[in-house]
Amino acid sequence: MNAVVEAPRTVDHRARVALWAYLLAEVVSTTGTRMSMVAIPWFVLTTTGSAATTGVVAFAETLPYVVVLALGGPVVDRFGAWRVAIVAGVTAAGLVGAVPALYAAGALHLGVLVVLVATVGAVRGLETSTYVLLPGLAEKAGMQLTRATGLHDGMNRTAGMLGV
Repeated sequence: MNAVVEAPRTVDHRARVALWAYLLAEVVSTTGTRMSMVAIPWFVLTTTGSAATTGVVAFAETLPYVVVLALGGPVVDRFGAWRVAIVAGVTAAGLVGAVPALYAAGALHLGVLVVLVATVGAVRGLETSTYVLLPGLAEKAGMQLTRATGLHDGMNRTAGMLGV
């Protein structure tokens, strides 16, 4: 019986830490995204009492999200997945944070809110550029891609459940 013996993989511990940091960042981002996707329409419904206005705000976020998902690939190609992911994540967090700040200041009118959530939707469409990063991170960390994608999917699903 001839057994094929593979050479042991060398593990780059910094790459392994980078992979786990990426996965943790995805969990935090997904949890926050899901929370705001529920909280903002709920906020609109409780402050206005109007289901129609709530629908307008939810649609204003969803439409740009879908459009950017479909057409945002060239942006990621041009600027790079890391750069786009970081800029999109920070921008989305700032825009979502602006909602309660503007409300507290008495400056959050429906038009302002619609523009904010539409921009958040577009930016979140670009955040999916992070998926492109996983194969390279897994390879550098010496982790099989099937295991890395399984971890990524499981952690994202858990984060989505926690965020809702």
